[in-house]
Amino acid sequence: MSDPTPSRVPLEVRAEIEDLMSEFSHRVDNGLGATIHELFVEDGTIATPAFKLESREQIRERFTARGADPNRKTRHYWTNLRLSQHGDVIHAVSNVVTAVSLAGSPSQLMGGSSEDVLVRTPEGWAFKDRTLEIVFDGFLQPAVRA
Repeated sequence: MSDPTPSRVPLEVRAEIEDLMSEFSHRVDNGLGATIHELFVEDGTIATPAFKLESREQIRERFTARGADPNRKTRHYWTNLRLSQHGDVIHAVSNVVTAVSLAGSPSQLMGGSSEDVLVRTPEGWAFKDRTLEIVFDGFLQPAVRA
């Protein structure tokens, strides 16, 4: 029987997880949505209050379509990362903020927590599950320019 107490994550592994999380944000925010699925295992999932995707193929379809919208601009930020390791499985919890701008609409700002399960694959670490909880959600007022 394995020990249910998580072990401390080595700094090298932490850096690899941080790189993976930053790569997800970079791809979503920079028109590379059609490649997001590459960061997940085959049966990987994403669950948000707005949608649930239950395979790499569903992730590819959703983010390819979203990335094709030239009127949608986003910025995804994460911070306060907490990691625990159980063998080749990492549990990650972070605070997240996402800004969304759609042409002709007020910009939206959402914040909450992301809980991720990551697994080691032959290619490196990959997302198994990403679950987003939204704690606040609102719209930004246009900036007043002098």
